[in-house]
Amino acid sequence: MKQNKIFNIYFTDVIEDYIKIFKAKYNTDEFIPYNSNIENAYDIGSILILDYKTIKKDISILSNCENMYCIAIVGIDDNIDEKILSPDFIKTILENNFSYISFEKSLLLSINYFIENIKSSKTSSENISLLEKKLDILYEVGIALSDEKDVNKIINMILIKAKEMTNSDAGSIWILEKRNEEKYISLKYSYNDTSKMDFTQFTIPLNKHSISGYVVDTGECLILDDVYNINSDSKFSFNKDVDIKSNYKTISMMVVPLKNNKNKVLGALQLINRKTIKESLPNNLADFKDYVINYDKDLLSLIQAFASQATMSLENAMLYEMLKNSFESFLAASVAAIEARDTITSGHTHRVIVYTLVLAMAVNENNESIYKDVFFNDQQMEEIKYAALLHDIGKVSVKESILMKEKKLYPYQMCDIAKRVEEAKHQYANKLLNKIDFLLPDEDIEDIKKSYNKYISNLNDSLNEIKKLNEPSVFDSNRNDLLNNILNVTYSNESGTLLPILEEDEISSLKTLRGSLTNEERILMQEHVIHTKKFLEQIAWPADLINVTDIASKHHEYLDGSGYPDGIDEKEISIQTRIMTIADIYDSLTASDRPYKKSLSIEKSLSVLNEEAENGKLDIELVRIFTRLLS
Repeated sequence: MKQNKIFNIYFTDVIEDYIKIFKAKYNTDEFIPYNSNIENAYDIGSILILDYKTIKKDISILSNCENMYCIAIVGIDDNIDEKILSPDFIKTILENNFSYISFEKSLLLSINYFIENIKSSKTSSENISLLEKKLDILYEVGIALSDEKDVNKIINMILIKAKEMTNSDAGSIWILEKRNEEKYISLKYSYNDTSKMDFTQFTIPLNKHSISGYVVDTGECLILDDVYNINSDSKFSFNKDVDIKSNYKTISMMVVPLKNNKNKVLGALQLINRKTIKESLPNNLADFKDYVINYDKDLLSLIQAFASQATMSLENAMLYEMLKNSFESFLAASVAAIEARDTITSGHTHRVIVYTLVLAMAVNENNESIYKDVFFNDQQMEEIKYAALLHDIGKVSVKESILMKEKKLYPYQMCDIAKRVEEAKHQYANKLLNKIDFLLPDEDIEDIKKSYNKYISNLNDSLNEIKKLNEPSVFDSNRNDLLNNILNVTYSNESGTLLPILEEDEISSLKTLRGSLTNEERILMQEHVIHTKKFLEQIAWPADLINVTDIASKHHEYLDGSGYPDGIDEKEISIQTRIMTIADIYDSLTASDRPYKKSLSIEKSLSVLNEEAENGKLDIELVRIFTRLLS
């Protein structure tokens, strides 16, 4: 009966003997003899047990007291004023010749009624204060929820705040899910102050057999004073296995549906074991009953208001997450489409995302360099991730032939050169055959054979040298000498015109200083950054992703102003862009899927990055952090 100690019970002398028995049995002292002074009975949260005859003259005064819960002992012969003894005032009516058993039962029922309905009652000023406190809680929670867009964080926050407001020892959140037309409820979060059993998410089919399933399915609230004594007529039951596995004792429980403004249930909030103490419950499960109290209607009203408010935030977050997932799927599909066109660099985007985020996290953990005060929050990390995902989106506007160009010459150009070589061989052979037909006896046919073999060998050597020059390596003076020798090789076409084996555009391509692209092609390729910027500028980015375009469109700019497309310097390049630039270059150096160059080792690639940093192109401190990460 510890619950009784939160209020007073007044009684008149006519039932004094019953009170003595009751006090001894339930070990409580909060019983105060009643006297004729009505004012003494006006304590906040009181039960008054009276016989109608004793204070008949004062009952009209008592009927105006909203803070008093009354049990009237009424005789059969009493002239009862039914208006005064209305159900709202007199909660239990007994006859004078009642037994102790009926008295005990009535008093216990009254006490329970008081706990559930009256114990939170205050005077007018205190009532207002309590209401203001509740509104403050809802306002603070509302502000916190409205600022959050992460579904998991909102679910977690709902549970934590609900536990705090109700002083519950444990609680959980269940979310309704639909899979292949079947409905399920998924346990998303669970906390227990007393039992430290590891929480594991799991999913069960939606039905009315479980307590949470019943609430989600029906949309009804449940207040259970003892889950081990649920009415046998109930459709739901308590699963005792959970208590057994966690060495816990669930007693009281309140479960509230999470409904949106269209009365659609999104899930359920389950609160367990409302406590009279702030700390954990005792280790001895048998002692739980001394510290666990029932949930009441006032708390239900507060949690319903909170749940309604929280559900709106949860639904908005779910919608935001759905739109975000749809948007990310679209972007991922766009990147996949680009990489399908550019199979040479397939996988580059996702590797750049990883390197970029890893370096950004390393900056967060760095406490020594000039960036020790820089910290990227979750929103900024997401912004960086989007920028890395989209940094090459502009390649969709670059010709596929340029994207796919593996060597200095296009395949069709090498095919044309090979045809010319074969044509030259054919024409030279015909020329020699004609000459043989007019040979004089003294002329040596062996000389003609030697001439033919020499010519054919020269053509084959030239074709092989062209193939070497076609490789996307650095074009130096030795290669220039080789190309000059090839330029002297000619052939006759069908009309007999003498032509060089290489055409002007082919010569220009073979003179490419580095890589596989000519200057003109390189400019077109570099314009992918411009197309990236134009593409991203068309997207209505939310405020927390507003920098995606800037970060992504500048990843080829260098701190010394030698980058492209705008040649800006360090003053206009954010740390996020500097991070992604390092990641992009590193992947291009180490990637094994580039046929136009050999991949470098990690050590050599880091050496190149450090050299570029020393030359003022890359952020030297970020390169050092990146080097420490990979060394």
